[in-house]
Amino acid sequence: MKRKRKQQTSQRQLTKQFLLILVVILLLINIAFAAVAFQTMYDYIEEQASTTMEAIQKNQATTKNWAETIDAYAKNEDDAIKITLDNGSVYYSNESEETFQEIENGKRGFLGHSFISTDDGFYFYEKEQMSTLTAELAIDTEAIFESVSNVFIIGIFLNIATLVIGVLLIYFVVRKWSFKLRQMTDEISEIRKNNQSLGRLTVPENPVEMYEVATAFNQLMEAQHKAMEREKQFITDASHELRTPLAAIRGHVQLIKRRGNDHPEIIQESIHFIDQESKRIEKMSNQLLTLEKYEQQSTEKLNLSDLVQDEIEKMSFLHDYLVEYEIEDAILFHAAKTDIQEILQNLLENAIKYTDAHKKIAVFLKENEKSIELLVEDNGIGIPDEAKEKIFERFYRVDSSHSSEIEGTGIGLSIVKKMVEKYHGTLIVRDNKPKGTVFQITFPK
Repeated sequence: MKRKRKQQTSQRQLTKQFLLILVVILLLINIAFAAVAFQTMYDYIEEQASTTMEAIQKNQATTKNWAETIDAYAKNEDDAIKITLDNGSVYYSNESEETFQEIENGKRGFLGHSFISTDDGFYFYEKEQMSTLTAELAIDTEAIFESVSNVFIIGIFLNIATLVIGVLLIYFVVRKWSFKLRQMTDEISEIRKNNQSLGRLTVPENPVEMYEVATAFNQLMEAQHKAMEREKQFITDASHELRTPLAAIRGHVQLIKRRGNDHPEIIQESIHFIDQESKRIEKMSNQLLTLEKYEQQSTEKLNLSDLVQDEIEKMSFLHDYLVEYEIEDAILFHAAKTDIQEILQNLLENAIKYTDAHKKIAVFLKENEKSIELLVEDNGIGIPDEAKEKIFERFYRVDSSHSSEIEGTGIGLSIVKKMVEKYHGTLIVRDNKPKGTVFQITFPK
């Protein structure tokens, strides 16, 4: 069974990471300090040995009595010097004979062959052959090592103090930084707990990442709220608009039940009305579903010129209405064929509904380097300026007093607007001269 990892807060993770970085930095500093300290110590001892050897070499020819003068070459009382003359005579500095005997049996140190460890201490040993003698020097490094060790002990305490202070500083700094993250988490939990579709996060100015996360979350909540409102509106609109034709159908059914036997002539009239209203309900349902359908259909390269012409001819035949058109040849556009058909059908149906049969409806399709332009012009009743934006709302009618006389569902222009926006186009409504309306659609290439 796979073991589930224990989750950790960002504060704890960041504290551990920063603490690890601090430990690594301290470790590197200590290693560098140790290297410098040992190198300095070695250079100091080597220089001391070199000075002593140079003094012996310089005076070897003039010194006659080594027994009396050998102690003068020792820099410290614990240093040991041994002089072996070519004639075999051997001289030791004060109390150093025993030291050299121990050195002969000593162990070479880990710092190199120049350092020898004995029972009495740790020595730097150097031997040099000169013209008339052989000089051996043993410098007691115990005092030097003790000084360096004391420095290291002080360094250890400083490191411990640095770690303690560093941990506290890191903890409080990270805690302050993660406060905004905890606040964000609490606000999200509160929104989820209370099911607040209008809930919003506090947006911090810094850091930038939290600003972007909070902003994106608020935008997501706004989009979700709008989607929920659209869904509520859809249910409200559908139930409201379907109630009227359903009530009318039910009324005619009741009429047939009550009076059908005595007045059979009303049966045919009621059946015709029921058929018309059921078709209207079917069309309205399909349009509502189209309006609420958000999935992206697969697109293809369409010959927009041919498609527009085909739709015009089809609508002219179905409605027995002559539609004039002026279409540039071979205009290509990437889109779903059904989307373009929805746009054309709804615009033409809208124009036909509000235009008398003897008046003109015209369609224009043209393109330039940057865009494709589709215009549908009619000479109908026109649209007042204050209603030009409202006509794209569901079930809105410009002339509500005659809405029952004009066929349609009141959803067609909403579908047109949605389809145009789907392809990042623009839809402009303006007055036609001398009367009527122009719908101008522009698609970017």
